[in-house]
Amino acid sequence: RVKEDMVIEEGGYLIIEPGSIFEFSEEAGIFCLGKCTAVGTPEDPIIFRPSGKGWRNITLIGQGTQASRFAYCIVDGAEGGNAGTSSVFLDNTHTVEDVQSADEKKRIIFTHVSIRNSHSFGNKGFSASRSSILLDSCDIQTSEWRHPAGAIFLSGSEAVIQSCRITFGTAFSSKEKGQHVTKKIISNLLKEF
Repeated sequence: RVKEDMVIEEGGYLIIEPGSIFEFSEEAGIFCLGKCTAVGTPEDPIIFRPSGKGWRNITLIGQGTQASRFAYCIVDGAEGGNAGTSSVFLDNTHTVEDVQSADEKKRIIFTHVSIRNSHSFGNKGFSASRSSILLDSCDIQTSEWRHPAGAIFLSGSEAVIQSCRITFGTAFSSKEKGQHVTKKIISNLLKEF
């Protein structure tokens, strides 16, 4: 059980092994300024869930998080917190030039990640601001409360979203006011409730 935020400082590196289970209290989550690698397997996924009512979220902020990777993970019951209002929140992980050039070596990758039972204000399962991301074969579900923020929110980001199942009130929203937003959306199953 995790009772307070796990903080990974800039220059730090968190590696999470397959089969790991994290149960967070309401005041706890992962706040990462360094690189994070959480790679499970189909047989031994990595699970992030509440120990009670809910927990904060997974937050990656800053360029030290570039090339982080999450695979075969389940993110369940996050309420938002730390710097974001979504289950998974990325901010300022790339410079404007990086986002515009879409440097794939620096991209943050999520494959076979399930984000479900999000209870955050704004109802976002996944948010990215000024980031370059790949979502591949992910399952993103928002809670039953409808809000225009949608299952995935992008602001000033470059995103490749492919082969994902997205259950939503609103699938995508993006803030483009003076921001560069690129979405490449390939073969996804979108289901509105």
